Amino acid sequence: MRQLSLLLLVCSSLSAHVKFVVGGDAYHHSLKRFQKAMHAIEKVHPHFVALGGDIAYTDGRKNPYHWFYKEKRWETFFKYYPNHIPLYIAVGNHDIKGLNRNQLIFKFFPELKSTYYTVQVSELLTLIFLDTGHGAPIAGDQSAWLKRTLPKIKTKYKIAIYHRAGYPAYYPYSGRGAPEIRRLFCALFEKYGVQVAFENDNHCYKVAGPVNGVLYLGDGCLSVKPRTPKKRRYVRKALPLNHFYTVELRDDKLFIESLTLDCEVIDSFLLDGKTVRENGLELPALSDPSNGLAMESEDGDAVDLAMESTPSPAAPPMATQANASAQSSESSAEPAPNTEHTLPVRFVTTPSSPASNPPQA
Repeated sequence: MRQLSLLLLVCSSLSAHVKFVVGGDAYHHSLKRFQKAMHAIEKVHPHFVALGGDIAYTDGRKNPYHWFYKEKRWETFFKYYPNHIPLYIAVGNHDIKGLNRNQLIFKFFPELKSTYYTVQVSELLTLIFLDTGHGAPIAGDQSAWLKRTLPKIKTKYKIAIYHRAGYPAYYPYSGRGAPEIRRLFCALFEKYGVQVAFENDNHCYKVAGPVNGVLYLGDGCLSVKPRTPKKRRYVRKALPLNHFYTVELRDDKLFIESLTLDCEVIDSFLLDGKTVRENGLELPALSDPSNGLAMESEDGDAVDLAMESTPSPAAPPMATQANASAQSSESSAEPAPNTEHTLPVRFVTTPSSPASNPPQA
């Protein structure tokens, strides 16, 4: 059985140029489609890959696979995954049930000490991996950790990656934990300047927002069978389409492209810390004053989000030292830092296939 371990990468060149792939909902029924997705990822030469859950579909309440077949599915995943490319994961509902360390995901990812954590991949970019209620509850320790952690992140760009969606394109706006995600995750994204959130689980393609300053991309359709998305008034574009995203940090800007499994560009986004441009045009902001507590209309569509004529505002500033001190004094004493929730600039890779030097800019 293959296991993954953490391998230290020489990352001096990453401070100026980082390129990685984001996707979700991977190896499900069609092995042929999964193989095609893996070939497509390899073609774009990323420094690493981030998958947002439902990786090999081996767990979950309704999952029919027995232990033997679950293990075989993980082995099949790694047989076709390009193992020279490092891998980070967020867990999904078909990856894990609770935090029992005997589950297969911990055998294949032994370095995964927590199901929510941060990774600072350069001087300008931090990734926040979250658990939407599969290994750890959204509320409680995780949301408290997120509230403590986000103000401390000093990089210019912050990207969140998780499984279930706060702004879904297929599932109901009021279902599958979406209201809780918006209330406990998305509200903190808005407050502390997370610019992009990659959501999954819906098995379609989605561009939503920016909602209150956050661009929501997804919706988890790397190599599963695509679903026809529902009408959602916060969604700018939605398609039944397999896809993945490339995220590239270059010249102090974030370049994001969505691609088909034939590596054809669907949409392009440019973020400079102040505005968001899609296919060259600046995106106007969407406002959700309810912080995700709005109800759906009778036909199942989410209620209207107000379209503003002004450009998307700059990300809100980090909490000042004085504010941080005030918040600290208002709350109970903060626990000592827990390193299980912070991965350094190290990437998960197979020991038998060490990561190659990252491609040059």
